[in-house]
This record gives sequence, structure tokens and C-alpha cells, in this order.
Amino acid sequence: MKRYFAQGLFLSIALYASLATADMLIWRHDGSAITLFGQIENQDAQTVRFRLHPELGGDLKVFAREDVLALVVNIDSERLERLDLRNLTDYRDYAEELSSQSIDLQARDLAIRLFLIVGYWSNRLKADSNAVALRESALRNLQNLARSEKERIGFEKLAFLYQVVPQWPSQNPPETTLVDLDESRRSNLLRLLVAIRTENLILARQLLRQPEIGQDWKRTVMICSWGELNRIIEEDGPSSLQREELLKLEVEILTGQKLIRGRQRPDVWSVQAQNRDDRAELIPSFSNVTEFDPQQALYRGGRWTHIQPSQE
Repeated sequence: MKRYFAQGLFLSIALYASLATADMLIWRHDGSAITLFGQIENQDAQTVRFRLHPELGGDLKVFAREDVLALVVNIDSERLERLDLRNLTDYRDYAEELSSQSIDLQARDLAIRLFLIVGYWSNRLKADSNAVALRESALRNLQNLARSEKERIGFEKLAFLYQVVPQWPSQNPPETTLVDLDESRRSNLLRLLVAIRTENLILARQLLRQPEIGQDWKRTVMICSWGELNRIIEEDGPSSLQREELLKLEVEILTGQKLIRGRQRPDVWSVQAQNRDDRAELIPSFSNVTEFDPQQALYRGGRWTHIQPSQE
């Protein structure tokens, strides 16, 4: 909910401190009301020193207090302090509220950060029984909040990797042969592959104990042996080369088609990914798709605190 501070309230010294987190400043200039986004750096009885949002240049502006019509706070610091990773739904709900105010650049950035936290930690915490639904909700919302075309494409790729987007983003489908698996068996192998790629190794180990998955792996998969797959999981995840091979298999099973190298346009993302291109943007993750680190997941004392998955 927005909190407005009108010009007549500015004389309250107690209010000055609370306004330090304001993210919209409405300025009277040449008879017009101009809205700026950023944060207050400091203020006194005569002036307000306001740092513009980076997308507006990041400059420090000094306004005469009499020209400031209002300061608007969209970000609730107290609510951020109450967020707890044991309840990711609270993160998602607050992010959705902020995304409805996305005209406010600060609110939009915070919504992106919170959705990334939801997506990242949904694989690592068992606190929410609806973790998959939370992750899918976060990914759909992120695509609507993208700040650039490059970021939008990154969010779309990330959504596909978590099977939120139903088809591979390729303009030219490859020549194919069908993978010899029925729908149920494909689904089980996909769950295992996604668990490995998203570093949900607890789930991966559980799936390894299902005999039918081992039988299908031995019968249809040529990427690595069943024993090697066990070793990859027990050693805390695949190497970058192994990850690319597992991703290729995931695409084949998800689409029901066998990818054939050398018959596709080289600029298609699916080709670049399976060919082990080491540019980080080709295989986006919740950690690298933006500048926000989802491991900085707790807001305490006005700062985001870095949390290791093992700490939870």
C-alpha cells in the first residue's frame, strides 16, 4: 500500500527518518508536478537530497523543500524484515503487490528480487508444500517485469528450463526421431533431470531409488552410464560439460524428439546450449539472470543478508 507524505507534514523531525526509504518524489517545477524515482539520502528544514534511480542516471538532486509536493513510500521495510524463508508464499504475495505498482522503478526492482528468491529457494526448502506452484508463479511474473529485451529473453529461457513454457524457443525445429518412452516414463526421467539441473539433489537421490527410472536410463540413455549418474549426484551435481549433455537429453525427452547435431541454425539458443557454449547467458539461472543474488534472501537492519542453502 502506498504511503503519502504531504508537504505540510515535512516539519516533523520524527518523520524525516521514516522518509529515508521513500522511493517517489513529486516535485513542483514550472507549474507542473514531476514524479521522480529514487531514495532520500538526507534532508533538513530547507532541502531534500534525493538520489535518482539508476535508470534515471543515479544523480543526486537537491530540492528546496517548498518545491517538494509529496514523498511516496511503496516499499514497506517492516514487512521486508518479517519475511522468513520458511514461508515463501509471503515473499511471492508481497512481490505480486509490488509488481502491480511497477510504474515505480524501486517497487519493480524489489518485485524482481523477491520473485527470484521464491524461484531459487523453492528447490532448496521443504517448508512450502506448493513449491512448484510458487516457482511457476514467480517465473510467469518475472517475464512481465523484464527491464530490457535481453532480460525478457533470459526470463523466458529460465521459464522454459523449469518447464513453465510448453515448447522449446526455436524457430527451426530439428530433424527428429521419437524417443522410445511412453508419457509416464518420460515424465519420471524429466523429473530426475530437472532435479539434477536445478540442484535439488535431495529429490534426485530419492528418484534414483525408483527401479523403473534406472531401467529406463539403462535402456534408452547413452549420455552416461547409470553408475556415472549416481556418482554425479552423490558428488553434489554435474560439471559444466555434464550439465550440457543432461540438458540435451532433457530437451529430447521434453519434446519427444531426438536432436540431431549439425542440422540446425547455429544461432538458435537450443543449438548453442547443447553445443556447450560456455557463455553464462546461454544457460540462465535464478542467480545469474539479473544483478540480484537470490541467496541474499533475508532483509535485516536495512540490508539484504546472504544465506547459504546449507544454513536452512
